[in-house]
Amino acid sequence: MSPPEQKRKRASSSEDSAGSDDGGKRDAHISASRPEVVREDDARISYKSSEEIIKSIRTTNPDLLVQGFTHFREHLRLCTRKPRRQETAEERALRESNKRVVFEWAEQPESFADLSSAWHLATTNTVARLDGLVPVTMASLLEVFDTPSTSRHGNKLIGVVMEGFMKTIYRAFSTPRSFACAAVLQLLTQMVVFANGEHADEIRMAFDWTIKTLGQLPFIRAQGTGTGIRMLWIRFVMSFFAAERCTGAKELLRSGNLIHDLFKGVEQDSYPELSEFLHKIYTDIVTSDEIRRSDKISLFGTRVVEMIMRAADNHEV
Repeated sequence: MSPPEQKRKRASSSEDSAGSDDGGKRDAHISASRPEVVREDDARISYKSSEEIIKSIRTTNPDLLVQGFTHFREHLRLCTRKPRRQETAEERALRESNKRVVFEWAEQPESFADLSSAWHLATTNTVARLDGLVPVTMASLLEVFDTPSTSRHGNKLIGVVMEGFMKTIYRAFSTPRSFACAAVLQLLTQMVVFANGEHADEIRMAFDWTIKTLGQLPFIRAQGTGTGIRMLWIRFVMSFFAAERCTGAKELLRSGNLIHDLFKGVEQDSYPELSEFLHKIYTDIVTSDEIRRSDKISLFGTRVVEMIMRAADNHEV
């Protein structure tokens, strides 16, 4: 894996942690013991043609849109899911077929217009869950499009979001505990890391960092086993430092308390959350040659060190 790919992998994963560790073990057990069941389920989920995708999301019926985007999201999950260690040729062929269907859909003239229409409908009519399903689907699409031969689709999708939906994203932050807020954070992170950060500086400069509710995000933790808003916010902010082609990430270090505030309450993080956060800080700031030594010293003042020490008291870091 090349260094840019390594940085992109560190920066983000649009696959939200929706299940517990035990659930993951059960899934692994099922995959190992009954792969034919998994293949049958995956085949049922998979769209067979781009026309099926169009049919499922080209509607103004809110209930059908929720069903359609739920199905589309599941199809994309199969495209981006890590292969099993003993992946069969049939499973590999299904994954590649699923991707081809998405690429064929993206070539259709009204494909991205359907995404825009659904998101507008979700926000203007307050359709439950759809205001989160659309952006989280877009995040998964960017992950699928992140290859040299298909990046043009991702560039187009990012343009659609930047030109027409930044205010919609900001409104999602007004309800920071919502699915919509979590979804737009995942979308923003994928936009930053796409194509090794090709759009990262544009996003950094366009994003309104002065929104008051952003200050709440580092303190909103997971309810249950999913990934909390705090961790999704950390991934978004730190994605600028991990993106290979981002040249202005160091400006975020100098913009008030943005990075400093990520450490507040760190002692309450679970071990996986703490490990991920500190790994990002160490890899993308501490060891970065792009960030001045004086900026690093300024970040790790007495208060930040004390917060890390309190976290160390709770975990074997």
